[in-house]
Amino acid sequence: MLRSIQGQWPPASAVDDQLTQFQRDLQELDFWHGYQKLHRHHARCFLEYLDERGLLPTTVEPREVSQYFRAAVRLYRKRNPNLVKNTRRWLKIHRRIIHRLLRSVQGEWPPGSAPSPWLSKLRTHLEQAGYCRDHIAMRVSAARQFLRYLSECTIAPEAASTAEMDAFIQRKLSQTRSKDTRICRSKYRSPICQLMRLIHPVWPPPQQPAGPIERFVCDVHHGYVGWMRDVHGFSKPTLLKNGGESKRFLHWLGPRASYKTLSSLTVSDIDAYFHHRMPELRRATRRGVCGCLRSFMQYLHSEGRLRRDLSLAITGPPRYAFAEIPRAFSEDDVQKLLQTVEHDRSPSGLRNRAILLLLVTYGLRAGEVARLRLEDIDWREERIRIRQSKTGAESHLPLVAPVGNALLEYLQRGRPQSERREVFLGIYAPHNPFSCGSSLASLIQHRVKRAGIKTDGRHGAHALRFARAIQLLRASVPVKTIGDLLGHQSADSTGVYLRLAEDDLRAISLEIVK
Repeated sequence: MLRSIQGQWPPASAVDDQLTQFQRDLQELDFWHGYQKLHRHHARCFLEYLDERGLLPTTVEPREVSQYFRAAVRLYRKRNPNLVKNTRRWLKIHRRIIHRLLRSVQGEWPPGSAPSPWLSKLRTHLEQAGYCRDHIAMRVSAARQFLRYLSECTIAPEAASTAEMDAFIQRKLSQTRSKDTRICRSKYRSPICQLMRLIHPVWPPPQQPAGPIERFVCDVHHGYVGWMRDVHGFSKPTLLKNGGESKRFLHWLGPRASYKTLSSLTVSDIDAYFHHRMPELRRATRRGVCGCLRSFMQYLHSEGRLRRDLSLAITGPPRYAFAEIPRAFSEDDVQKLLQTVEHDRSPSGLRNRAILLLLVTYGLRAGEVARLRLEDIDWREERIRIRQSKTGAESHLPLVAPVGNALLEYLQRGRPQSERREVFLGIYAPHNPFSCGSSLASLIQHRVKRAGIKTDGRHGAHALRFARAIQLLRASVPVKTIGDLLGHQSADSTGVYLRLAEDDLRAISLEIVK
């Protein structure tokens, strides 16, 4: 009767107004309807408790909130005697909701626990990178725990190093019950590194040499890399390969690593290093190691660090032309691979289908596919521009209909929204492009396994390249045309693929002279 007369009964109170405001805050957070209802229930109990004692949520203090939680636990156990074992879980949920209410009213709770501005920057960065809401919450939580750990150690975030990160992760490992420490490490390491990269442009920071030997190795290595880059103009992969081998050699010297030792190096020292280094390597790798060390000895001699030019004494194992027959997929294997992605309309399926069609149709190298950019596809002229991995030259190939349709479908339905210009991006945030051509190896191997293809040895993108060359050879396509398609500048490079046309070679009979 009172509701029909007054429109509302009991009359609206301050508690109702505060609940209405809290409801708006929950709606802005896009909480599920049932979760909002749970929040309103717990918040009403707290607000009615404050109203009975003449307290306001805007001025309530931590001591009074602690008294409320003690009273709430007693009331919960009295009303639910059969659920006493669930008291801890109920209190955890109740405390979380009340703290969220107090944060929405007072701005921060407990007082003095305002989140670091770095957390808001991290959240903005993750949102721009395309992370989903659950992953953002998980990563921000991990970063918040790390910042709290730094605060306990009285270390400013700007002064944190990898030692603090490792100590924090070790503490978390000691607290977890999971036996898989790898998952726990990745759970915290990746968000912390993202946070620290926002604070420091370079993370992890370069480590200073620990002693005179490390300082010597760094000085020689930096000088060698600069010599290769400035004098010879070597590419970045060559700098990494040769520089890594030089550091390995200097570390092998151990306590003898010094400029005095370098000046007195002999052929016997080189032989001893090779005896230590070579046993487990293949012939091609051994040849590469010899080439790296030969270049390093040339640098030392040119800088006056070596009395003799020991590079003249380093000879690698001979490499015979056509010593091995390259591995290639058969035509049936190629069709099986394409069938695994034919009806897959997921974002990863659309991307993998476009990649496989590029490899199968044009015989491209993996790096050429990984570096393909949006501006390389000319839709009006129906051409595709390929930048050769080895020579750096550009070639323009016709954009055939199956490849064009696969690329278009991927760009429209599978490619995530990103400012990156590379065509193929990762499916999951932060949607980075493939770092190098070898990144396609796991993609191809997964499809090979799914197709049930049995392979002997490595079968990656280059096996599809050889398969395309064989197919063209059997179709009586001139070798020059095949070389143009594959981006070869010499007919000798294309001649390698002639060894794989086994059926054609068997058709040639040679007369045996007795």
